[in-house]
Amino acid sequence: MELPASGYAWTSLEPKVDELIKKLMQAEKLPGMTVAVTKNGRLIVAKGYGWANAETKQTMEPFMSSRIGSVTKAVVTGPAGWQLMRAKGINPQQQKLYGPSGLFKNRFAEDIALSPTPNKNWYYQITLQHLLDHAAGFYGSGSLNGAAAMFNIKDKALVTYEHIHKHFLRTQQLIFQPGTNSEYANHSLGIWTLVIEALSGKSYRDYAVNTYLRSLGLHEAVLPESTKLGNRQARSHVYNDQGTPVPIKPKNSGTGLAAGGFRASAQDLTYITADLENTYTGPELEKMAWNSNDRGKLAHGGLIHDSGTAYVAMFPDGYTSLNGVDLSRIHVAVATNINMKEITPLRKLVDQIVLAVPAANVPAHYDITQFLRQDTDMGGDFKEASLDGSIAVFSNSEGKLQLIPYRVNDLGTLTRGEVVTAGAASQVNLVHPDYSSADAVTAFRDANDNLKLIAWEISSSGQVTRRDDAVAGPVKRIALTPFPDGKGVITLTRGMKNDLKLVAWEVTPSLNIIRRGDIDAGPVQDIAVATTRADFAGVVSATTGSDRKLKLIAWSFNSAAKTFSRRGDAEAGSIKGELNIVRAQLAGNDIVVTAFSNEDANLKLITWQVQANGQIQRKASTTAGFASIVDLTAAPGGKVIASVKDSEGILRMIAYQVQSNGQIARVGTDIAGQVSRIASSAIRRDGKEFLLTAVRDTEKKLRMISWQLD
Repeated sequence: MELPASGYAWTSLEPKVDELIKKLMQAEKLPGMTVAVTKNGRLIVAKGYGWANAETKQTMEPFMSSRIGSVTKAVVTGPAGWQLMRAKGINPQQQKLYGPSGLFKNRFAEDIALSPTPNKNWYYQITLQHLLDHAAGFYGSGSLNGAAAMFNIKDKALVTYEHIHKHFLRTQQLIFQPGTNSEYANHSLGIWTLVIEALSGKSYRDYAVNTYLRSLGLHEAVLPESTKLGNRQARSHVYNDQGTPVPIKPKNSGTGLAAGGFRASAQDLTYITADLENTYTGPELEKMAWNSNDRGKLAHGGLIHDSGTAYVAMFPDGYTSLNGVDLSRIHVAVATNINMKEITPLRKLVDQIVLAVPAANVPAHYDITQFLRQDTDMGGDFKEASLDGSIAVFSNSEGKLQLIPYRVNDLGTLTRGEVVTAGAASQVNLVHPDYSSADAVTAFRDANDNLKLIAWEISSSGQVTRRDDAVAGPVKRIALTPFPDGKGVITLTRGMKNDLKLVAWEVTPSLNIIRRGDIDAGPVQDIAVATTRADFAGVVSATTGSDRKLKLIAWSFNSAAKTFSRRGDAEAGSIKGELNIVRAQLAGNDIVVTAFSNEDANLKLITWQVQANGQIQRKASTTAGFASIVDLTAAPGGKVIASVKDSEGILRMIAYQVQSNGQIARVGTDIAGQVSRIASSAIRRDGKEFLLTAVRDTEKKLRMISWQLD
């Protein structure tokens, strides 16, 4: 069977990477692998190959993690320890481990006294840097079984790393005087379990995940091995007697977590290396457990005995190959979900991949979108949701309108403002008339099925004040968008006789709502609307008729009279599911994107250009897999994000890049948990882009998630 591949790469680089990966996987009978490449901090390859589970034939996706073994030392333990020491002003080359001035003081004095090392004074020379450099004189790993036996602990789950270290000190000699040599030793990094605990007052696991990895947005992705694998984690495999990979039951990571207990995808690893490169110098990185050759290449490999193999390399600025090819600031990571017995094949693979990058001429703007989960807020039951910016509006479990403003900082942290509730509401919608303020307008069906609008003043602290209401006649469906000039909102409705109507509602500076012009059209079924404001100042409606065929109409908008005029229109094929339309955020172009489930129940996106005279021209289209409950949001730089419920009922975010000529390409994906409703929006904070998703989980409760778009 042909190995499947998923993910993204620059077009001229992808065939070479595919060829190299598949050749190795077939030669080594590897079940699955993830591969990632960055250039100047931009992700240019993020792919998965083969199987996350060879038994069920679950495809390996680029964000799926495998066990990375000792790569943990270089991407988690060393950097986490270095971050902590820097924050506390500790010099690792001076800070001793044992003795009165040491980090542990006399905590292990009794154990050192029992050590078989002839010169006990050597222990009091060990510094924190010696541990990171494997220069402490330690050899090998701590022994869980030995510690359990020494301290008569029947249940090995109760053995701590302190027990292991005590046993190590009492049974192992230092093989050289600290600082005079170097010998790779798992225990040198394993002991950081105790070092980080002593420095931070938190357990190693807690600090590594909830402080260090959280600061990178990877606390939901780079995780300790666990028996409870989520949908982002690939199964580990072993070779059976016939040499065929078979999945094994996952295990909880134990006391060796700091030395090799984490799992990650290749794209997670390159995100960490890009951050390290931007934060530290090459010499500093060498001091936090990275291996370096004499020309400055930084690398680390990892094998975990029954689970996985990984290798990651960073080529610093100015690095050239032996034949003079510039490999500056290229990082490559590979991870597979089986123990290959040796690192060498992956190291050779990485060296081949990095040499293919310069010849591919990857454009400076090309960058695959990675979704970095930042924060989650849990709420109550709800039926429907709408989200614009960081303001969310719901039809709650009682069928009433509920509005929640969220404050989002530059770390993506979500903080609730005042939660307000109004009357009965369905078909809830929300927009900001003017994006220079947080004030919002909601449009919904009230208890009598009438269209109702409410203007809300929202302060910077999250306080909410209801300012004005307006009511129109009964409707079946509602869509909402702001004026092109940001001084009001436009409702697009399907009436009780299935008739289409646009109404302009002026929103004054004091947040009074005044009904202005309107226009009617023919019968419709599905409705969506987007504002255009570059070449064409107006709105574009996306509708279907009884035949469910997609139709777009451009309506010019007279800002002075607040009236509409019908201009061009265009049609496409039939749709299923929910219809969405957004304007791509491209300077000087009115490119709109429609998204829906097509007749095969697959996600389909179509781009359309709205010309200055209102004529609509279809430009390009793309499809993905099964999708229902589609939501679409526009992000800066021409990106659009489709948030969908996939075939397994899981929230899947898919990023697309739209060009000024309307061409569209898929450039990233990620997944979260089970969902039954979705709303999303994009915001910017201090130069960072975030996606907010408001979803209803399997318990019908709100789960608000912030994702950094990197």
